Amino acid sequence: FDALMALPPEACAERIDDLRWAVGVAPTHARAHWLLGTAYHALNDFGAARDAFQKSVDLDTMPWRATGPVLAAARAALDGTGAVVADAMAALRDAS
Repeated sequence: FDALMALPPEACAERIDDLRWAVGVAPTHARAHWLLGTAYHALNDFGAARDAFQKSVDLDTMPWRATGPVLAAARAALDGTGAVVADAMAALRDAS
């Protein structure tokens, strides 16, 4: 498991089955999900990559980005208020 976590991003696509195993063994390990996302991205499976990257962010013990639950709570709090919501993440995702 430690060897998988030490993989450089460019090696991830070659080890995707091992990374899927790692996520199965340690489903709350943020880096395992990030490496799996990197592997999916290298294989042009962008939907799976997005999901794995989001899971990685949500599991990060020191997130520098807003997690999915935080974003969902903010959207729910603003719903029906008439506030203008600029969803930069969606804009960036759509443009990439």
